[in-house]
Amino acid sequence: MFHLPTAGGNDIYFPFSIIYHLGGMPDLSYTEIKQKSSLSPEEAVESICFEYWRFADIGNSIKENIRAYVAENLEDGKFVREWSQKLGIMVWDAWRVEE
Repeated sequence: MFHLPTAGGNDIYFPFSIIYHLGGMPDLSYTEIKQKSSLSPEEAVESICFEYWRFADIGNSIKENIRAYVAENLEDGKFVREWSQKLGIMVWDAWRVEE
């Protein structure tokens, strides 16, 4: 299976810790987001390349691997992707600090 590595992320714990240690009292909650997309093969290739350009140099060989992966995973001529992710939501009152 073809795999493009990713690095980094948007971990909510880091900004939470900063606000908390500066005396703020942040409230943290989570929600799950589920999404589904159905793309033509060429739209899927372009979408995947756009998503990973920051993490890998998308040259011709990688693009061909992506194109082959998309072709192997078509459903009725469309590339269908379903994914879910947790979204961390942090809110705080800048004036409400612990003394």
